[in-house]
Amino acid sequence: MKTEKNRRILLFSLIAFLLLGIMLLGLRFAPALADEMTPDHYDLVKTNERNLINDEAIETAKQPEAEDESEDQGSTTNTSTPDAAALLHIMLQDFEDKTFSQTGWLHYVYYQESEVSNGVALPQNYFVDGWYLINEAGIVTQDVVSYYDDAGNMNQRGIFKDNTFINLSTKEEMETEGPYKLKLDLGVTKYMLEMQTEGSILTHEVSTLDEKPVIKFSVIGNYDKLTIFGNSSQPVESVRMTILFDQATGAISEMEYIYKLVDGTEELFYKVQPSTLARGDLPQEFVQLLENE
Repeated sequence: MKTEKNRRILLFSLIAFLLLGIMLLGLRFAPALADEMTPDHYDLVKTNERNLINDEAIETAKQPEAEDESEDQGSTTNTSTPDAAALLHIMLQDFEDKTFSQTGWLHYVYYQESEVSNGVALPQNYFVDGWYLINEAGIVTQDVVSYYDDAGNMNQRGIFKDNTFINLSTKEEMETEGPYKLKLDLGVTKYMLEMQTEGSILTHEVSTLDEKPVIKFSVIGNYDKLTIFGNSSQPVESVRMTILFDQATGAISEMEYIYKLVDGTEELFYKVQPSTLARGDLPQEFVQLLENE
């Protein structure tokens, strides 16, 4: 009798152990199964991570062969413009130094257009009208920034004061560690130089925009596999970033980011066209806005 009871206890213990093992095994594989059943853009990029092709290295590798073939003609294959990266850095630095050399309120207005959804509470095309208080160090201590649609209707407005960004439309606030540096190029130059460092070919040339001479910098990033962006209508083969500087004044005239899609067509991610960059007195309504908030 006692032996039969011990057998039953042993059997129940074995069953419990097996059930526990199955539960633990299920927990181990559950996340993987969930990822397979509910894939999203971020998981796809993570598991199918794309890289920029090192076009510069490919072109350089072709040079010896090209030089041999054209030795009698005394010509060689051209790759990227040698000093394009250095010149781009210098032109942006000179433009910023000139812009931030004086203290006071700076009025900066630009128009941004796009053919894809921006994923935020703004229309695809909109104006950004900003007033920025520049201190002796060339950084922003206060601002008032408004967003308008093509019809002139205000979509959002925010301020920066006491090291805090305040969205007056949504009442959201975000504290910072201190004043910030205004990026007149919206960070485009940094991305272009990073692409060039990874092997994309950066070039510059003299071109025209609205019949005015400009210095045009352009970089094309070719991916080693098709890339899915959440806002593109199709998989992306490559991207092209461009920034134009007015040849006479050195000011930024235009910035552009384009997707080249798998079917060979192009899609405008964004184009930015500055229209106003000038010093002036902050409008009284904005003075009161900063005082009352």
